[in-house]
Amino acid sequence: MSATSDRGPDPVGTAALVGTVVEHSPLGLAVLNHAGTIRYTNPAFRRLLRLGPEGLSGRAVTALLPGAEPSTMAGLLKTLNRHEGDPGALVRPS
Repeated sequence: MSATSDRGPDPVGTAALVGTVVEHSPLGLAVLNHAGTIRYTNPAFRRLLRLGPEGLSGRAVTALLPGAEPSTMAGLLKTLNRHEGDPGALVRPS
């Protein structure tokens, strides 16, 4: 069975391919919902934080940033929810 994309049949299965790339990425990745709850972390992310397979799923992202100003977190989540700007710029070293 093959998946279908906007470009027609997708014999590789885009969802499976993306899942494999994310799972094997050397970059730590986390997925949050609109409220800032961690929904998923890949193995590289868990290795960075020395976490087990359970990771931080279901916990608030603020668990990663003890002492973070609530207004800063609220602004970050608002930006992420609007899909505007470059939220990564807030955490990249200058």
